[in-house]
Amino acid sequence: MVPMDLSITFPTGPEYRQSLSDLKQLLFTEKMGNSDQILASIKNADVGHEANLRFQFLEKREVPTSEVNNIFYEFQKRHKSMNYNDLFKQKDSASSFFKRRKRTKGETVYRESKPLVKNQAHPALIRESYATIMHRVMTPKIIGNNRNKKKILKSLFRFMQTAKTESFSLLPLVKQINIESILWLTIEDQELKLIFVAKLMKWMFRFFVLLICRYFIITYVKEERVFCFIKELNRDIKRDLATKIKKGLLEECSEDSINSIETRMYMVPKADGFRTITRRKYPADELKSLRKSLRVLDFLFDKYLKTPDSVFNDAYVDVTIEANESSQKYYVTVTDIRDAFGSIIQNKLFDILTALFELLPEILEFTAFYGGKNYKYGFPQFINGKGGKRVTAQKRNILAMIEKTIFNTKVAMHNKLYNVCKGVTQGSILSSKLSDIYYLSMQRKYFADFRKSGRIFSHVDDIIYITANEEFAKQFLNRVEKGIPEYNCWFKKSKIVSNFSRDVAVFGESLENTIKFLGWSIDGTTLEAEPYVKCSIRHSISYSASLDIIKLKNRLKNLESIKVKEPALSKYINSNNKILSNINVIARLQAQRCFAIANSLSDTTILTLDAIAETNNKIMKKIKKITNWTKTEQLEYSKEIRHIFWKAYYATFIKKSDLFPNLIKTFRKLTRKNNVHKKRKIRKFVKRSSLVSKRARHM
Repeated sequence: MVPMDLSITFPTGPEYRQSLSDLKQLLFTEKMGNSDQILASIKNADVGHEANLRFQFLEKREVPTSEVNNIFYEFQKRHKSMNYNDLFKQKDSASSFFKRRKRTKGETVYRESKPLVKNQAHPALIRESYATIMHRVMTPKIIGNNRNKKKILKSLFRFMQTAKTESFSLLPLVKQINIESILWLTIEDQELKLIFVAKLMKWMFRFFVLLICRYFIITYVKEERVFCFIKELNRDIKRDLATKIKKGLLEECSEDSINSIETRMYMVPKADGFRTITRRKYPADELKSLRKSLRVLDFLFDKYLKTPDSVFNDAYVDVTIEANESSQKYYVTVTDIRDAFGSIIQNKLFDILTALFELLPEILEFTAFYGGKNYKYGFPQFINGKGGKRVTAQKRNILAMIEKTIFNTKVAMHNKLYNVCKGVTQGSILSSKLSDIYYLSMQRKYFADFRKSGRIFSHVDDIIYITANEEFAKQFLNRVEKGIPEYNCWFKKSKIVSNFSRDVAVFGESLENTIKFLGWSIDGTTLEAEPYVKCSIRHSISYSASLDIIKLKNRLKNLESIKVKEPALSKYINSNNKILSNINVIARLQAQRCFAIANSLSDTTILTLDAIAETNNKIMKKIKKITNWTKTEQLEYSKEIRHIFWKAYYATFIKKSDLFPNLIKTFRKLTRKNNVHKKRKIRKFVKRSSLVSKRARHM
């Protein structure tokens, strides 16, 4: 069999509709191509270099053309008569897809699933629409039979559920297709016949993706792919844009040509509205100045605003030690700032920065070295790196660049130019650090009393307050209820969560014993923490079909995404049983990440047992270091931890046993070898009576 490249990915980014322009020109324009051009586009589908060369060598004398044109002419006729607008438009009963009926014995039960964003098309609606297209447009003569149609639809639905940059291989589908049932494919050479079917499947899936890109806007909520109706979403975007102009957040201007503005603004749907994000390609000189400005802001934030106990992952252990020593009840409150970037008062932010910049000398010294693609800068410390050199910049120039970022930001959207009058645009290089400086300055002024009797941790717009003083906890809720008008800071009603109740409830306040904060789920009674994973880890991986063993190991050794941190593993926070439970979660995340990366590789033999064992050993060393177990405890739990990891790998990889058969056998052996809960086989001896034993002797 000739090796073929049948991997496809969902188009991403704002330019995703342009990625299928050739097929769009052929099928969805006034001057549509004829059946000959459709057949030619199928032949031109890319299925790998070797397969393409083999196909070009044989197609001239073996691929049929005249008898096939009639079949594709019928497809084109059905395609023209199909009303896709009615098929994919948002119906009055579209909400019924989120309330699916399940018939039982004489009863009808409704199962509700809340849409992630407004104007979301339920996957069931798209699945039913595609089933209709397969029935009405794709004629049985093209596909072969109904069994092939079901297999194509099943693969299509799996393809829709892939992660953002995850590739999907059509090779298993091509192997499952009953080629003999496709009667019009009268090719004697079986190898050429298989290549032609592979080209047909790739062309067909591009056709299905084109339909989605034409009638839906693809976005990602909590790393999950979401399809939104175009007309309704564009209507809401225009309405939200008009609201921003009315409130004075944006101001339409026409003094510059829109083509000269490189900053583009996008409104990305989210659960409670839209998130405004800007994207820009910076010129080289401006990018260097912005990187220097960012280093200065980092220095000011770390030295003058940030406190040693403000990082949750590092300082939460101190909170639990105090709680264990005092044996008092601790009160926990979590809240979220509403529209954190858009609520910033520009003049207030610049006054804060001006006061901080007075603490710096007039001439600022940086250490610059070339780190890959761009220059990186260290301030004021030197950064170890090859080619490092000392460069200087004037303080007023750095402040002027930050001032320009705050006050003179112009964005383009819908062929119009707008000036950002309030807030800071999310997506720029400095926006995240400017937001941290603004809100941490607010906390130092208004939350100073609360810090005396408790701990406040914050990250951008998320804030958590932990205290043993009930009065201060109630006062903090009162402060959250009133907001901080001086900083234009208001808190979301739906995100105020606490583990205690008051005599008078705060608006929107919810009482829960489990508090979720920055990917952690905190027990409101014991303060134990466990990793909180919102979605499958495969959605947060950047995929690449070509990875060498070194890059693969580096990907697997990244401990940030699998929560190998103190809140999950410290014995001062959690009991030993809880730590083992968290290790179970970590092992499962690591195995899922390894499987997702390996499954996307073009050459799966790169993944070896030695690479997995090496990364597992690094993770287990880190676990032992964080837990602070004694030598006795380490000996007691080391074998059990190994068993947890190999069991997680076996449970994950067994789902596709045909891809990694040798690894799966090894995982099973290592799981059994390290099983500390394995019960010994006890032989049961039945006592025979003396009479039976005597008879046995005489026999």
